[in-house]
Amino acid sequence: MRLDGSPVAVEAAPGGFQPVVKGATVLGLDTSHDCFHGAYSRFHRFRLAVGRAAGFKETPDGYFDLGVDPNDEGALYGDWQSAPDDPILVLLAHSDCEGHILANHAAHVATRLEQLLPDLDAEAVEIAGQFIAGLRLAAEYGEPVEFH
Repeated sequence: MRLDGSPVAVEAAPGGFQPVVKGATVLGLDTSHDCFHGAYSRFHRFRLAVGRAAGFKETPDGYFDLGVDPNDEGALYGDWQSAPDDPILVLLAHSDCEGHILANHAAHVATRLEQLLPDLDAEAVEIAGQFIAGLRLAAEYGEPVEFH
């Protein structure tokens, strides 16, 4: 339904990952390289599953103690001064609505996600598969994954 209440035509996208909405704006996270398109809540659940699988301690407010300054805009928007020890931090510390994952980090994040696949739930495995493919594509072309 559009914001004005009128109906919208929706069709399933290839792979069933995200609806393609004709004639309206879809709210949520949209990334380049087809990494992720969907609700912020779904992306948050994905990152919670990834953080748990990676062994990070969950905080009472539903996030993780990543050892990264939450006010560090470099980490928040993908501009790391140097690569973190665990590449998954690039994804976990990232803003869920803007910024990028640099091409030189993309392959490392993809490899780390692949290592975590056995410890993820079914929804997170589906999202991770799409995210990994997009990260690999971005790395191959030397392009950042953009978050919008």
